[in-house]
This record gives sequence, structure tokens and C-alpha cells, in this order.
Amino acid sequence: MIPISVRQDTVGPVARTVKDAAHILSAISGRCNYENCTFAQPFDQAPDHLKACKHSALQGARLGIPQNGIDHFLNNFTHPIIATFKDALRVIEKAGASIVEEANFTTFDVPAFSRNSNIVLDTDFAAGLAEYLSILASNPNDLHSLKDLANFTKGDPREEYPDRDVSRSVACIKHRRLTLTGPMSGIES
Repeated sequence: MIPISVRQDTVGPVARTVKDAAHILSAISGRCNYENCTFAQPFDQAPDHLKACKHSALQGARLGIPQNGIDHFLNNFTHPIIATFKDALRVIEKAGASIVEEANFTTFDVPAFSRNSNIVLDTDFAAGLAEYLSILASNPNDLHSLKDLANFTKGDPREEYPDRDVSRSVACIKHRRLTLTGPMSGIES
């Protein structure tokens, strides 16, 4: 897993059942010297997440669906995701929660959201990737920067370029060149 943004990405367990995920989450929870955000946890001992796995846990809960925030991200590839999301909402509703449709964000400014989100994403990806690559125990392709990764993707036939697009990487490189300098940039002027 390569982190794109420490402000936008979190990795959690993917499992067959909620209980399986709770077991895994209990095992991986806690402080980690490689993840600064884990030091903000309000507990010294990781909780037993399995204790929260009760059929009655959602009874009386209210979940709001900000459709205007979701609609912004819809495209031809998201139909299966939305279908699964709606199936999950039906399961949650059957478990006793009430679903509030159209609980929209009152001031959702799509252009500002996209612009600001991309600035954070581009900056974090370029810096975070270089840091991530610097701490790998093994780096068989000798990648050290976003530029290295984009060049590798373009040059190695296994990466199926141009079907595997590198436009996000190029945008990050261009934005980083304009905003940041230093040893972590991995970008030539």
C-alpha cells in the first residue's frame, strides 16, 4: 500500500465479516513509530473492537447521506460501488438504524472542493511517496521519487502504459515543482 496523502488516506482491515475485521483491527490498533497520527489515539491499550459487534449496535442510530457530496464523485465506473453502498444501507436499516436521505452539505462548493483537495493530494503524494520509498526494506526497482515511479510505469511493459495512466503523477510533479523544494521533492528543475 502506497500512501497518497496522510490527510486523506487510511488503511484498515478488509475482511469477509465485520467480526473478522474487528479481530484484525484489534490486533493492528495501537501506536506505531512509523505513523505519527497513531500517537493521537486517546487510549494506551487498544480497545477490543469485537465487543462492539452486537446485532443491536445500530438500533436507534441515524445515518445521514450527503447525496450532493456523493454525486460529485459519480462517473461511469462508480455504478457498482453505489449499488454496493445502497445494499449496505439496506442492511444497516434492517439492523435498526434510520437512514436520512438527502442529508446534504449546505455549502458544498464543488469547484473549491476539487481545487483544494487536489492541492493537498498533489503536495502530499509527492512528499509522502519519497518518504515511503526511503524507508522500504527492499526497493528492487530503485525508485526514490514520484518522477522515478512515473518513468518506471511508462517504461516497464508489465505496467501496461498508456492504459495505466500517469497523469496524476505528472500533475503532482508539476504542482510540487511550483510549491516545494528540498531533498524530498525528488524533482529535477
